[in-house]
Amino acid sequence: MAAVTASIYSARKDRTVSDRCSALARQFPAMLHHDYRALWIAAGMSSATLWAMLMARAWIALELTDSGFTVGAVTFAGMIPWLIAPVGGALADRYDRAKLIAAAAALQMALALGLAALSFTGSVEVWHLIIFALLNGALWAGIEQPAFQALVPNTVSSAALMNAILLFGLTPAALGRLIGPIAGGPLLGGIGASWIFVFAAVLSGLEIVQLRRIRIRSSGHASGSSRGIAAEIRVSLREARAFLGVSRQARLIIAMVTLHCFFVMGFDAILPIHARNAFGGDAAVFGTLLIAIGSGAIVGILGTSWITSDRGRGAVFFSSGIGSGLGLVLLGVAPTLPIAYVGAALTGATGTVFVATAVASLQEAVPDRIRGGVLAIFLLTAGGIMPVMSFANGAASDVISTRVLLAAPGAGFVVVFLAWALVEADLRRMFRTGRPGAPPPEPIAAD
Repeated sequence: MAAVTASIYSARKDRTVSDRCSALARQFPAMLHHDYRALWIAAGMSSATLWAMLMARAWIALELTDSGFTVGAVTFAGMIPWLIAPVGGALADRYDRAKLIAAAAALQMALALGLAALSFTGSVEVWHLIIFALLNGALWAGIEQPAFQALVPNTVSSAALMNAILLFGLTPAALGRLIGPIAGGPLLGGIGASWIFVFAAVLSGLEIVQLRRIRIRSSGHASGSSRGIAAEIRVSLREARAFLGVSRQARLIIAMVTLHCFFVMGFDAILPIHARNAFGGDAAVFGTLLIAIGSGAIVGILGTSWITSDRGRGAVFFSSGIGSGLGLVLLGVAPTLPIAYVGAALTGATGTVFVATAVASLQEAVPDRIRGGVLAIFLLTAGGIMPVMSFANGAASDVISTRVLLAAPGAGFVVVFLAWALVEADLRRMFRTGRPGAPPPEPIAAD
């Protein structure tokens, strides 16, 4: 009798586990693909490296100079390489994308160890931080990100493509914002920034391990081309511009994200200053604010992953846009740290969802053969505005309260966003249906 009971219990348990696995497979079909899982984890390690390095460099700059201008300059240096994204887009359309990312990750590891050595010996100076930030940013924004984004659609079936794009747009960035500060925050507040650079080097090594697990060999239409890199960049951008010229959907998405980055995404340089000036906090408080942002992004992922319809995506697009502005307002005006943490979490959740939903729509609309070039223009336009605003906010924090510098842009974005929706019919259509119009025709290839 006991044996029969145990057998029945085991069968029920097996069915329960099977049902749960089936539910997860339906929810995250992209994760059933081996190459996608490896790429997803690698992108998470890459993003965690970025945020750990950004946190450490910003705090060191603040300790060395006690100047918001300097913190802004260091942050600006790490973000301005978005302007060379077209180079990465052309490379991603020419060479094996996984190998290209792995080579960049190896250089990232070397840079992290170099900065660790300077920090351990007490030799680090502001100009070191700026130079290393430029190099880190050039590898991450100029090479890794265009190649990562271009590789995603090649790692899954067509049925899982939308889920893959959405998960990739949300999760690695969110996990990076969470993993980097969670591991780096205690190091920063405890034994110092030097060990964060060592931690970043380890993350780059883990990224390379995952990239070596990818089996597919993916490159764009320029693979095997006899043209030089400079000529390939010109061709890639020309074809991407031709596509954008006929795709109002893609142009609208890029414009919306650029507006969002202008108002909402330039807070990185003033976050450590806000932690200290508004709340009398130290490195631990700064790290906790970053953790709140990352945690909010994870919550945003879990909530958004259930959205499968175009109409649902349109509603998420609209609500996350409004929420990202309101979250920044709350972060700025919060009278206590707990409320600031709520504002940071809301900013992380809605801001990440807004950008990722936009990227998912853009990825879906772009043909593979020119994906690297179109995404490079997207990164150049939207990502390029972030360092400018981050530097401006950092410099302004020497004379203007960080509370104003956070709350005013957040409120401004909400007002502009709503006003634009009122006058732009295609924008209202996208919020209502998830798509602003019919898919564009295939662009004519450049000569």
